[in-house]
Amino acid sequence: MFRYGSPDRPARASRRILAGLLCGLLAGTALAAPAVPPPPAPLSDVARRLYEDAHAHLLQIRIVVKDRGTQASAGSGFVVAANGLIVTNYHVISALALEPEKFRVLYQGTDGSQGDLTLLAIDLRHDLAVLKATSGTLPAGGFAWSVQSPRQGDRLYSMGNPLDIGFAVVEGTYNGVPPRSFYPQMLFTGAINPGMSGGPVVDAAGRLVGVNVAKHVGGELVSFLVPARFAQTLVADARVDRPLPLPAHAEATRQLLQHQSALVAATLASPLPQQTHGHWRVPQLAETYARCWGNANSARGRNLLGIERADCTMDTALFTGLGDTGTLSLRYEIYDGTRLGSARFYRQYSASLANEKLPAVSRQLTQARCREDFVDLHGLPMRVAICARAHRKFSGLYDFSIIASALDDPVRGVQSRLDAYGVSFANGMALARHYLKGFEWAR
Repeated sequence: MFRYGSPDRPARASRRILAGLLCGLLAGTALAAPAVPPPPAPLSDVARRLYEDAHAHLLQIRIVVKDRGTQASAGSGFVVAANGLIVTNYHVISALALEPEKFRVLYQGTDGSQGDLTLLAIDLRHDLAVLKATSGTLPAGGFAWSVQSPRQGDRLYSMGNPLDIGFAVVEGTYNGVPPRSFYPQMLFTGAINPGMSGGPVVDAAGRLVGVNVAKHVGGELVSFLVPARFAQTLVADARVDRPLPLPAHAEATRQLLQHQSALVAATLASPLPQQTHGHWRVPQLAETYARCWGNANSARGRNLLGIERADCTMDTALFTGLGDTGTLSLRYEIYDGTRLGSARFYRQYSASLANEKLPAVSRQLTQARCREDFVDLHGLPMRVAICARAHRKFSGLYDFSIIASALDDPVRGVQSRLDAYGVSFANGMALARHYLKGFEWAR
């Protein structure tokens, strides 16, 4: 899975599947000679030089509980040379953005200096934030933007404070743009760990090319960066004399509405691709922005019901501070109940629709309101349920679930579900119609 936009809390680092160092244990007799450990890999001269030149403008960004002064989360950030503003990830400061009555934000430099920060601008689509120091003294200067993008294979250098244990520089390789990202990101073959979110990534000349944002928790050295041009734009748009009004629900909602509009428009631009199963054609998400995985469980032995499954999910989801949103997922199951017979198959098949779960009422979402009906889709009889839940803090956004089951075969069936998170009501209904058009007979 991808670890996008969760606040970096070192106390919870075990959840992130971090690489550990295995201590050597001597086995055998007391006379056995211990193995001589290999010398540690030297830090390249380039990495050492870059860190020495830049560490004064490297910061830890700390979210602190106001009434207790305890640290709630921590990430990294950096000072921009042009105007002395500070860049980090939105997910690092999201608690402040949404609950300013509970939290405040501080910086700490590599020399131990500290000061207060004020939030100027946020960008949820690229997980960025811009702040300015309101107390303390930051050194003059800062990081400068690169004027060109790196090429695949170029060495890059990521900086930050991993796990709140000290500032570090990580050398790695740029490996292009992940093809399924709805917004451009950079693939970095290097170790980005919790606490480094929001830190700078520079080329061999020390110029900013990206911002640390995420890692893939299912792989080794698979990390992701926000291209520096998006941070440069946000810094240019920030008004030093006009802090962002907090809480930032209104600005976050505006950006989420823009995102869902673009996402839905891209989805509706062409018919959903179809997979043929028996005499059905079933829709799935286009692999432009999503990936699909499948598996099958055949009816044999004591297992009388054969099931084939597929799940399609987008690589992109926007972190809000109240959960991820702005994404689509689709799954379907093909049932073969030939060995069950029609009566037993009907009971199990009917129960599968009842087993579809919707999130309970929460601080973020209202109770789901559903409408169910029997419809004819191009001559294919189907049972369809459409459910919507409203976001409490992001007015005008809804989570939609559309569940459809074919009713044309006494011992076989197909059930599918599309979930659209963080869309307008009109766009949710438009997605439902678009999705249902993807079911038809395979002729």
